[in-house]
Amino acid sequence: MYRVAARGRKRPVAAVQNERLVPFRVRLAHYTRSMRRMLSALFALALAPQAVADCDDIDGIAPRYDVVFERDIQPLLGGTATPGVTPYCETCHVLSSSGGMNVAPANIRLAWLGEDEAGQASLNFPPWKRILPGRPGDSLVYRRIHCDDAPPGRMPPGSPGGAMDPAFLQLQALLHDWIALGAIMAATDRRFIGDFESLR
Repeated sequence: MYRVAARGRKRPVAAVQNERLVPFRVRLAHYTRSMRRMLSALFALALAPQAVADCDDIDGIAPRYDVVFERDIQPLLGGTATPGVTPYCETCHVLSSSGGMNVAPANIRLAWLGEDEAGQASLNFPPWKRILPGRPGDSLVYRRIHCDDAPPGRMPPGSPGGAMDPAFLQLQALLHDWIALGAIMAATDRRFIGDFESLR
């Protein structure tokens, strides 16, 4: 036996009677749990690191497989007296700890990689790791200097990006390659083996 539903579909009488037997509170609880799961998934998706967009183009710079952080990158950040090199981060992140991050040579390993060297979580943007070894696109420090859409914007403040500053574009490429190669620093026992044919 069938009964016509409100929208004109035929439904078995047993199905209609079963719906009446399920208390409204049980159906509401099921609906609430479903909505909670869906909202949690959407919220996690919104906070997750996103694909790279509105970023400088480093494809014109040859990949470097021999990047040594202390020799190639630290002088460009600051905290070392390297003749002929103007550091980009010294004022805010070496002489002070803007955003809770100090990149002076004595602090940078813990500030970027953390105790376990799996990546230090950002204090201001918790879903992000400051440096995620092997994954430059998911590393907040790289995204902040490389892309306009990084939360909350490009670093250093007011930077026009690498298109206007070739030396800054070199820093972006070096940082990308160093992270892609595993973000190895001198004071670590960690080693990285990766697919070096696909650095970029």
